[in-house]
Amino acid sequence: MDSNTVDVQLEVDDDQGSVKNFESTNKISHDSVVTCGKCKKQMLYQEYDSKHRQIHYDLCWILGVEDEIDFTNTSKTQEILKENTKKSKAKSKFICEWCDAIKMTISGFANHLNKCKQNPVLNVNNQVLIKTDVNLSTSSITYDDNTMVSCGRCGESMIFEEYKNKHKHTHYNLCWLEGEEKIDYLNEQKLVVLLRAILKNSTAKKKFICEWCKDLKKSVVGFASHVKKCAIEQKKSKAKSKFICEWCDVIKMAISAISGFANHLNKCKQNLVLQHPNETDSPESIEEEKHEDEEESNNKNNSMIICGRCNKSMTFKEYEDTHSATHYSLCWIKGDEKPLWLINSIHFDDENIVQYLLRQKLPKHAARQKKVKFVCEWCQIERKSVPGFASHVKRCQSRPDKVTCGRCKEEMTFYKYRTSHYSKHYNLCWIDGD
Repeated sequence: MDSNTVDVQLEVDDDQGSVKNFESTNKISHDSVVTCGKCKKQMLYQEYDSKHRQIHYDLCWILGVEDEIDFTNTSKTQEILKENTKKSKAKSKFICEWCDAIKMTISGFANHLNKCKQNPVLNVNNQVLIKTDVNLSTSSITYDDNTMVSCGRCGESMIFEEYKNKHKHTHYNLCWLEGEEKIDYLNEQKLVVLLRAILKNSTAKKKFICEWCKDLKKSVVGFASHVKKCAIEQKKSKAKSKFICEWCDVIKMAISAISGFANHLNKCKQNLVLQHPNETDSPESIEEEKHEDEEESNNKNNSMIICGRCNKSMTFKEYEDTHSATHYSLCWIKGDEKPLWLINSIHFDDENIVQYLLRQKLPKHAARQKKVKFVCEWCQIERKSVPGFASHVKRCQSRPDKVTCGRCKEEMTFYKYRTSHYSKHYNLCWIDGD
């Protein structure tokens, strides 16, 4: 027999030549191209036999030549794994190709494969879930590396090369470009594929942190499942936020409608004045009222106030005209009655509110024309879009109002700690450093 050929036993149907009834011998040369039935990769038989099988712990087969492995047959799976571990001198550690779970024993891994194969989210069907299983296309647009693009997830602008090589990793590939179809976070299968795609280029330990709630997951499937649940909670949270006009009962939904609600209140009040004018107002009284308003305005402009963000003292006019712009409107006056979005300090964790405030003093169309630049006061990092800066403000590790619970080590704002978190520990907790 030629030393470059190997015997492969087949069960072949007598009439049709299909894999069925009796055995015959098929010879495969080392330079024959074969396809792995587990991952569908093609390679030379020599590479498949000497290296590739080890990647799958020998739990693979040659497509069209060998029988598929029945992963529900745990005893057979264990038998293959035992043979595999005899060849390897390294300590046994098995990583599931479908969900990235790690098992340290043969029996534990075999039982896990049996359960994981039947997971409806993965829909593995005896093979690793690959990109073709889920439609990932969002746009037919092609971009040059130097084209300016904006991330649809956070709004940050950058060149396409930076987006595809770096920025996508910050979102674990769960993002899209503005103008493309948004990702459906309720589609777990698609999330699994997107997460796996980004891991191929990463050698770091697999760890996922949810951008919404900061929960940490260590497996692809676990994180995909969490993202789906968290996305549902986000929708519920937004649906609960609504503003009702006291004059006409118009309802504006969600925090993102703050600016629209403010404009509505202004127009609604003007309409009320026009529809119900004070008939007793004489020209003299109107002039007198106007004079009083001007005097009150002058007194207010000249009054001394303290900025709650930086504790600097100044006149109200200086604060309104110039100082608040140095904080991009993310500031407040000490001692004032707090508007909706202020509680001791600005609610930095709500990106919609922060975006609304950031846009207050921007030149018209500046954000749309990408002519903005924000510098974080805490860490000096720069962002060139309103959504991107709002996202950074929420997550900045140098935020002075961020505290860590000494009991469970969870990081949060001081406001959240005082209003809800410490009650979870029945007040038996403390702030790290206190």
